[in-house]
Parts: sequence; C-alpha cells; structure tokens
Amino acid sequence: VLGALPALVRFARSWTQRRATVDVVRDQPLIWVVDGLCEQQHVQQLKEILDQQDVSFVRKTDAYVDDMFDERRELQEDAQMLVSMMSSGALQMAPSKYQSDPLRSLLWLAMQRPELLQTSAWDIGQLSTTRRAWCAQWNPEDLARSGFRKSAFRCKVPEEMLSHLAPLVVDVLGAPVQGLPGTDSARGAVAPSWALRDTTVVRYQQDESQVPHIDTSDVTMLLYLSDDGGHTCFPNLGCSIPPREGRILVFCSTSPSNRRFGGFAGSAYGEPLDATMHYGGLMEKCNGEKLIVQLLFAAEDSSLPLDGSWSPALRGAKVREAGRTQNMEAQSMTIPSVARRRQSLVFSNRRCASGCKGLALDLEVPGATKVCVHCWQHPG
Repeated sequence: VLGALPALVRFARSWTQRRATVDVVRDQPLIWVVDGLCEQQHVQQLKEILDQQDVSFVRKTDAYVDDMFDERRELQEDAQMLVSMMSSGALQMAPSKYQSDPLRSLLWLAMQRPELLQTSAWDIGQLSTTRRAWCAQWNPEDLARSGFRKSAFRCKVPEEMLSHLAPLVVDVLGAPVQGLPGTDSARGAVAPSWALRDTTVVRYQQDESQVPHIDTSDVTMLLYLSDDGGHTCFPNLGCSIPPREGRILVFCSTSPSNRRFGGFAGSAYGEPLDATMHYGGLMEKCNGEKLIVQLLFAAEDSSLPLDGSWSPALRGAKVREAGRTQNMEAQSMTIPSVARRRQSLVFSNRRCASGCKGLALDLEVPGATKVCVHCWQHPG
C-alpha cells in the first residue's frame, strides 16, 4: 500500500491540473479567474486562426477609448497644425506664450487673424479640440496612475474564431447567446438569455496599455492567449490579475436591475459599478506580446431572482463543477502617487460666457469674452 502512494499522489496532481478551477476573487462585484477550461491545444488553434487572417481585412481600430488618449495621436495633430501655420506664416502672429502649443496658437489665430489660416488647419483644430474635450471627462489621476501612453492593436474577432469560442462561452454562461453561433446547445437551460455586445482581439506590444474604464456590458470574458504582459488591474478594488495562457477572466461591470442602463436594446441590463473600473496594465520589456480575446455580453432579461449578483446566472456546467478557491490568483495593487499627465487642452474651468454648457476656451483675446469652441465658431 505504501509503495502505491507516490503513484496515487501523481494521479491526484494530474487530475487536479486537468480539472477546471474557479478562483472567486470577489462575489460582489463578481470577479472569477477560471483556469483549466481552455487547454493548450485549444489556445494554439485560436492563435493559428489569427495568424491565418488576411492582413488586408485586419485593421487597427481608431475609435476606442484608448485611441482617443494615445499620445501619438496628439503629436500627429500638433504636427499637422504646426506645418499648416508655418507654411502660411500665421504662426509668427500668435502670442509667443502660445507658440509652443499649436492648438492654442491656431484657435487664437482663428479669431484674431482668420484670413491667415488654411481651411484644413481649422478643420484639424476643431477635431483636435473636440477629442481633447472628450478626454477631459476622464479623471486625470486615474489616467496618470495607469501609466497609459500608447494604445494597443485592436480588431474584431474573426468569424471563424467565434465558432471555436462558442463552447467556452457555454461552459461559463450555460445559455445560448444571441449573435454567437454555436451556443444553441445550451438552449433550455434555466438562465437569462444573453446577447453578444462586442468582440475584440487585443495585441499589446512594449509600452502599450489601456485607459481605465468601465465596460458597457453586464458580463465580460477575457481569454488570455499568452503569458506575457501587464496584469488586468482593478484599481478601485486594489487588485490585479496576471495573464496566463488559456486563463479566462470573468467579471461583471453591473449589478442586476429590472431596467436597462442606457435604455436601448442590447445595452447592459444592470446598474453600472464604479468598482469594476479596470485597465490592461503597461506592457513592459518582454520577449513576446500580450494577446487577449475580449467578449462582452448583455443580459436579455432578468428572469432569475439574482439578488444583487450575476453569480447565479453563470450556469455553465463546467464552471459549476469546477474546483473552487477563494482569492488565490489575484495580486494586491499598490496605487502609486504620480504627477498628472500634461494634457494640451485649451479649456478653462469656466463655463461658456454665452450660457451654454460647454467649457470656455482658455485664451486671452483683447476685448473678447471667454466662450466654448462651438460658440466661437458660430457667434451669435
């Protein structure tokens, strides 16, 4: 009997390794770390599908939150405005204190010497001002602490890849998902019906990360296809999840509610939770890339008595049968105190003098009241 113990121990270990595990980082808001559900062979298959995609159809998006904050975008805008003003000789007419800021110089000239500006320069200035005003809605301290500078490559998940992801989704949700073929096998399960809101493949390279944000969905599934890269960070909860090939991170950005947040079909059903603000941590020096697949789901109804948590709604058989641990995979976060990132904005803290809700431009123009860019463009 004693001689058989080593073999029994090896068997127990191999069984534990094969069996899926769910580490319950938190119950409310729900954050689960699922390991062992997506095996290495499946990961390799998904990577091969990505590698076989025609690059002409796989384009980087430019409309995500991260893209709006990318420092390379601001540098490009500044360069375009600067070249335009220099070629027309307009830049030398702007006050010297504004000449180091192309956008401030351009907007000052638009009011004082508009005849010197080319139409293209004014168009760039309007777009840049609108983008930077939108970015000003974010908490600058959250942005600075995340260390964000550059956005990662993002594209939609290929259709072929979605069909291979469907079984994993069923293993977690245990219910069919509208917009995700291959999930009908879960039909008839006692669970809310779901809709697929968005799909994204994200490839992080060195110095790339993500802007802190809250997903506009009820349930988010992140599938890590690599071991490299920064953690998925939840600064308001003081914890982070390290990437691991084949790991699935499931978390909820809402608490169940009887009305839709946003009020339109396909929007999140629950009330948003500030606690689940998160971001992909900085991709520092490494030999590879951080590769993840993100799936966002919205509940189509709230038929189950969920009692403030989406946990009872996640009824996938393999997740329910998985071994359970309590907060073993998350790592504590130390939130650094850092200087705010300088935003080259042209807005003051005052409201527009015309009485609208916009912020006034922070420019000193003799004899002019401080108004927002819209009222400046359309006086009277």
